[in-house]
Amino acid sequence: MKILNFDEINFGSYKNFKWGNNLEEFKTINIFYGRNYSGKTTLSRIARSFELKKHNEDFLDGNFKIKLEDGSFLTQNNVVNSNLDIRVYNSDFVKENLNYLYDKKGDIKGFKSIGVEQKNINEIIEKREEILAKRCEKLKNTQINQDDIFKKQQDKIKTLNENLANKAKVIKSSSNLTKQGNDYNKRNLEKDLVVIKNDVNIYILNDETQNQLIKILEDKEKQNINFTINFNKNSFQNILKHSSEILEKEIIIKENLTSELRQWLEEGLKFHKKHSSTQQCKFCNNPLTLERIAWIENNTKDDSGEKEQIEKELKYLLDNFESYKLESKNLLLGIEYENFYSNYKDSFIDLREQLGVSIEKYNEELLKIEEKLKQKQKDVFTPIKLENINDFSDEIFLILNKIENLCKENDEYTEKLLTNQNEARERLRLNEVVKFAKDSDYFAIQDEIETLQQNINTLDESIKTQDNKINLLNKRIENYKAKLSNLETSTSNISKYLKSYFGHNLLELKAKKDDKGQLNGEFEILRNGKQAKNLSEGECSLVAFCYFVASLEDANTKDKNPIIWIDDPISSLDNNHIFFIFSLIENEIIKKDSFEQFFISTHNLDFLKYIKRLKKSKPKQNENDKTEYEFPQYYFIEKSVKESMETSEIKNLSKCLKKYTTEFNYLFEQIYNFKNIDDMHNEDLKTSIVYNFGNNLRKFLEIYLFFKYPNNFESLNQELIERFFNDTYQSDNIDENHQKMVASITNRYHNEYSHLREIFSRGMQPIDIEESKKIASFVLKMMKKNDKNQFKALVRSISNDG
Repeated sequence: MKILNFDEINFGSYKNFKWGNNLEEFKTINIFYGRNYSGKTTLSRIARSFELKKHNEDFLDGNFKIKLEDGSFLTQNNVVNSNLDIRVYNSDFVKENLNYLYDKKGDIKGFKSIGVEQKNINEIIEKREEILAKRCEKLKNTQINQDDIFKKQQDKIKTLNENLANKAKVIKSSSNLTKQGNDYNKRNLEKDLVVIKNDVNIYILNDETQNQLIKILEDKEKQNINFTINFNKNSFQNILKHSSEILEKEIIIKENLTSELRQWLEEGLKFHKKHSSTQQCKFCNNPLTLERIAWIENNTKDDSGEKEQIEKELKYLLDNFESYKLESKNLLLGIEYENFYSNYKDSFIDLREQLGVSIEKYNEELLKIEEKLKQKQKDVFTPIKLENINDFSDEIFLILNKIENLCKENDEYTEKLLTNQNEARERLRLNEVVKFAKDSDYFAIQDEIETLQQNINTLDESIKTQDNKINLLNKRIENYKAKLSNLETSTSNISKYLKSYFGHNLLELKAKKDDKGQLNGEFEILRNGKQAKNLSEGECSLVAFCYFVASLEDANTKDKNPIIWIDDPISSLDNNHIFFIFSLIENEIIKKDSFEQFFISTHNLDFLKYIKRLKKSKPKQNENDKTEYEFPQYYFIEKSVKESMETSEIKNLSKCLKKYTTEFNYLFEQIYNFKNIDDMHNEDLKTSIVYNFGNNLRKFLEIYLFFKYPNNFESLNQELIERFFNDTYQSDNIDENHQKMVASITNRYHNEYSHLREIFSRGMQPIDIEESKKIASFVLKMMKKNDKNQFKALVRSISNDG
């Protein structure tokens, strides 16, 4: 994953920096140029925090925002968990990895710690392998113990499975336990055992319940009964009311005769009515005249006809009274015992018996009424009161209603017959499963198996833990071996680089031997075959950089194509190795194409001249295609003042440095731009030019006047500047005092504004831009007069079309 830019930086020397729209995004190869302390190393420290996956301890409060090629961003919050693969060489790398180059007094000492580390690593590997052997033996014993428990568990499982399989066959063969045609195996039995496990007692059935469930299974589908109640519960009250009305009627007669006498007279008249004259009474033999017969008829006769009506009604009632009585068979017409399913038959028998009892009581009450009616029939003149008559119609109707509901349930049961039979079969089967569980001690054995499994799991966790420790120890041993290999490779490569790229054997690594002539695992640095006791800063940088390049071949980096960031590999104190460092970078990094992206920074213009040659070949579409290259992207880093704060800025490298790679052209450009500073609209650029003008002017005059007047002057001074102006103006008529005044101003400016440490009060005052413009214009004017052709060439070198 490539880096595109530093979107924001507020870290170290960078204060509120934002990547400008005029800045090109990073390419595959990127070159930074800037003076010492301009901010180059700060960028490398941000990059190295991702390599180490920890924040730089000196800038814990710093923040930044890095844009990646996929559009995502990395900030200080992503340092620890980021997957950005990067390798960084900077001063921090040297201090952390090669601190053995320096002794406690700060002097540079001989190179030997790599060999010491190799010896220590061998000892560590030997100790770790002893520990590894003990751990492997412990693991073996644990595995044997686990195997024994596992075998015991498997024996119990085998016995249990055999019992399950046999019982499942028995259950499958019984139609009362499983529906024939359906499969039932060990797995089904195990599921049933899970069902009953929590409370086996609720699934136990007594013999009566089992018989009832078996009868349900024996039921065949029956026709609907469709019973409706055919009973008028008001009928009894109607009979009672009608009978009471008749019985309570009273006929008014002319003579107060007793009912017995009246009846006797009426019956006697029947024997004497045919005679038309006086006759003898057949009862007392006394004469019975016609007048006497007329009197009897007159006193027993009901002139209103009420008597005849009562007698008629009584006769009707009594003639039909038998039909008022109830019979069970009539009320239960169409209902037979066989019409009911087994689970309803008992209820029907019970209700039928209840109905019979109620009908019997009902009919008994009717009989009481009938007897009263017969009594009335004998004596219609005497009213009769019906008392203590009970109506059992509601009781009968309630029973009939229950029978009707029972019939409906029985009819509905037809639709649920299959479901109910399945439920009955399941209850019978679970009852059988409970018996099996108790007889075989299933759950106790299952608990034993589970306990054994827990022991196995515990040992398994122990094995995993031990195995992880063994793997971790193996990994550490492999890492130590890899590190040993890396150290050996690094040692070999460092010597190779020192010999191959520096063309002589001034510096080399040599293995040391002990008193017995045996290799002791240490190395030393030799210079011209002798122990190098005081390495120069340049030699130290050289060894350190060779170590970094060699580390790119270790197991953690090789073939991974990381981002490589190299910060200022050329020591300020030793420029002798510039070309060799460049060759090492070009051949061991760039040409091997073993990187995703490459960044390099330098303060050294000579080194910049070389690294501008770096280029990355693009992949060919076809083998015969001409090789095309991707060239570097250039940037300039400098200190400037922005919003009253000194800050580092990343800018585009000036055209003259890109093209000519000389500081002289760059310094000329800065002075040349100052004379037109009023036309600049970029305030940041204007501030930077003003802020650096004194230092730029001093350095420019040193270079320019040194080539103009090669002499023994130790440094640039007023006398040398006046000499330049006098030579330039010797043919002009300009006042000599004016020349000296300008030279004095120039000398003061280049000293005071470029060495503010000695003149602190001057640094606290605002810079006089008009004074600076005057000096810049004057210097340019003198150059043009002194050497017109050189001046034109310099102007062309900084122009857009130069």
